[in-house]
Amino acid sequence: MPYNYIERTYGTRFQPGDRVRHSVTGKTGKVLRTKGDPHYYRVKFHGNRHGSNCHPLELKLLTVKRPDVRTAKVVPVSNTKGEGCALVSLIREPWFDEERAASE
Repeated sequence: MPYNYIERTYGTRFQPGDRVRHSVTGKTGKVLRTKGDPHYYRVKFHGNRHGSNCHPLELKLLTVKRPDVRTAKVVPVSNTKGEGCALVSLIREPWFDEERAASE
């Protein structure tokens, strides 16, 4: 399992796909998959093409905000045959709230 060394040594645990913020630069990114058992997390920051090695104590997990079904909106639409159907969309609900994560 990747990142076992980091979990044992530093007590931090991030999984590939987790959204994180780098505490030194303030950039946000996503933890990448890796081979073996590295000593640093591999993170692809927004706007960069490649991943960067990051020390485990410099990363903070961003809180994930799940969609609330009470804010879902049903919008009537019609298909090519003119039959009515419904489309459920979320009203301006981001999956994670960067402002809230920054204040924590």
